[in-house]
Amino acid sequence: MKKHCSNYLVKFLAVFGLWLVFLSGSCTRPNLPAPSPAVYHWKQKFNVSEAEWQLLDSLNCSKIYLRFFDLDKENESGPVIPFSVMEARWPQDRKLEIIPVVFITNRSFQETGAEQVEQIAENLFDKVVRMLEELPPEIKIKEWQLDCDWTQSTREAFFQLAAIIRDKLKKEGLELSTTIRLHQIKFADKTGVPPADRGMLMFYNMDNVRDSSTQNSILDLDVAGQYMQGFSDYPLPLDIALPVFSWAVWQRNTKTLGLLYPFDPSSLQDSSRVEQLSASRYKLLKSTYLDGRFLYEDDQLRLEEVHPDLLLQAMDMLGENLPPESRTLSFYALDQSMLKSFSNESLRQILHRWKKID
Repeated sequence: MKKHCSNYLVKFLAVFGLWLVFLSGSCTRPNLPAPSPAVYHWKQKFNVSEAEWQLLDSLNCSKIYLRFFDLDKENESGPVIPFSVMEARWPQDRKLEIIPVVFITNRSFQETGAEQVEQIAENLFDKVVRMLEELPPEIKIKEWQLDCDWTQSTREAFFQLAAIIRDKLKKEGLELSTTIRLHQIKFADKTGVPPADRGMLMFYNMDNVRDSSTQNSILDLDVAGQYMQGFSDYPLPLDIALPVFSWAVWQRNTKTLGLLYPFDPSSLQDSSRVEQLSASRYKLLKSTYLDGRFLYEDDQLRLEEVHPDLLLQAMDMLGENLPPESRTLSFYALDQSMLKSFSNESLRQILHRWKKID
């Protein structure tokens, strides 16, 4: 009898142990693969400096999302045409992957019929193809990207354009990606999902820059936390774009006049011209030029900055919500302010930062 009970106990403990192993495994999320690095380049002239190349080399980064041009109406009733067309000085000795990016304003799709959208798509495609003909053979193209923060009123037209471009790219063996905002994931049932192969989650510019109560419109994790829903159900694989820029929001009598970008925060240290009101807010003590702009007495500036520690926290938040899959992490955007604010090591840490879920 004792032997029988002993055997029963041994079997029970074995099964119980296996159950615990299963439970612990089901509560542990698989480690996310480290994303591949990329950068956005948004300046009109593509002429990468030696210091910028050195940064890319330190990250083993050869992928660049390159803004080719903007699409907008010449005026409220005018045609949709390219603006700020990129001028390139292509490197001749570098193997790069370039993703042509076209930024499209919502105004381009307002009061635009299906036939007009078809013509816009044809013009966009032809324009990019002509620009790509100048590429040296070392530079490869695998994907195009459309950047448009569509709304309910412009969704149908933008999705029509994206579908046309995607069909054309498929014939060339290429993919189409579109930029995606947080609200478009959380409310995907209302905003819709664009006809694309991938989405680029723009993890920045997530609060109202014009609101005087906003703390940091570039990246506020409290605000982001309100939108971290729907990732497991979102049908597009998502890449990530993180901000590596800062700016000053220029206000007068609580009205936002514009953004000072690029902006050197050291210009705010002159106490004879500037009074610091809080950790991020400043007031002009007299009318003066500040960082190349003329500001009036009592104008206020809200300094909005992004630091490496904040981006590490952002990666932790994303790691808790994004499904495990291979993806690209792109820094927006490659320029001198990025070099000043982020060391090579800090960017490498961000690239490899995924929070482990136990």
